[in-house]
Amino acid sequence: MGAELTLGAEEELHLIDLDSWELSARAPQLLSRLPSAAYSAEIQRTTVETNTAVVASLSDLREELLRLRKDLVAVAEREGLGVAAVGT
Repeated sequence: MGAELTLGAEEELHLIDLDSWELSARAPQLLSRLPSAAYSAEIQRTTVETNTAVVASLSDLREELLRLRKDLVAVAEREGLGVAAVGT
């Protein structure tokens, strides 16, 4: 019998100043308020990386991605920041 298949994902999100609509290099401040197991720094200080838990289905992965986005948005809003997906 084979091993159970699992998956996880990382997602990079830019921080946007909601007054100027410019990138905001405040990722370190936000990361200090988020759990390090799920959020990490990127090379650019304008970007936060999310890291899902390992899950067994695409629907579980979707739930994880949405949860991480929601929690990041909540922290960012308190700082006058928005969040936008990074395209690579």
